Amino acid sequence: ISISFLPSLIFLTFKQFLEGIGNTKNAMIITISANVLNIILNYILIYGKFGAPTLGITGAGLATLIAKTIMPIAFFTLIFFHKKYRKYFLFFTWKNMTFHTQKIILRLGMPISGQMFLEFASLLFITIMMGWVGKTTLAGYHIVITIVGTTFLMASGLGSATTVLISQEYGRKNIGEIRKHFKAGYQITLLIMSFFALIFIIFGKPIASIFSPDQEVVAIAAQFFIVAGFFQLIDGSQVLFLGALRGLNDVAKPMKYAFISYTLVAIPFAYICGFVFKLGSWSIFAGFSAGLLTAAILYYKRFNLKIKILTKEQTN
Repeated sequence: ISISFLPSLIFLTFKQFLEGIGNTKNAMIITISANVLNIILNYILIYGKFGAPTLGITGAGLATLIAKTIMPIAFFTLIFFHKKYRKYFLFFTWKNMTFHTQKIILRLGMPISGQMFLEFASLLFITIMMGWVGKTTLAGYHIVITIVGTTFLMASGLGSATTVLISQEYGRKNIGEIRKHFKAGYQITLLIMSFFALIFIIFGKPIASIFSPDQEVVAIAAQFFIVAGFFQLIDGSQVLFLGALRGLNDVAKPMKYAFISYTLVAIPFAYICGFVFKLGSWSIFAGFSAGLLTAAILYYKRFNLKIKILTKEQTN
């Protein structure tokens, strides 16, 4: 599986490239196809079907490697043979691999990595705190965070789409279209995340019962689902605002805001609510939501400031 890390990186490079020029459909098709292939190969190689050797757990790793290797090959084939994208291969030369270009990529990429690290690290600390409360609480939390992680992908996709659309208009210095894309992205995000919020609040207990027969775990998960319902709107907002800032090439400030929101707000707030005031395990999760809310407010204010600056520059 560790060997599959390299083709995964190549795949991500091609994927981000196509998304940058507005093509997200092919990445979805290739990813789904590779996952289906991975499942089929797992069955064949683990259990030795259709004349293949019975490899057990090793077969699962080999299946993953094959599927992940095919993904960048599929992308390469698409870009090279498709007339619409083949012209971009003119830029894939050693001549264009300059230190200046790499410096720009690092200047944009490292703060984004830092922001993501801070967010997921704080979520890891929340998980650790849930473990301090007890195994039952941790089990209930894992049910909810698994579902929340799935719905987050929807908001993340909308945030990425907003990044692409705003970045294109930013290149054209079209402030009016930037505002339109931001507003449209936010409206869609709120609509979808509101739907998920209602599902979590109303059907939290039935959803939890699918994952566990333990009624105590289900009861705890149901409490978490209520928090997760409000959490959806906040999380969707901060992802959308962050995507908009990335579209404006603004990545350094958001990383600093992430440090404030997750390190200085989310983790301390969760600990104080859960272990100092002893408000219950749900308050630990609410503490993380406080960090997300802080991030959303800071990102939104930053976006408005950037738009004001761009508008002033155009006026002058």
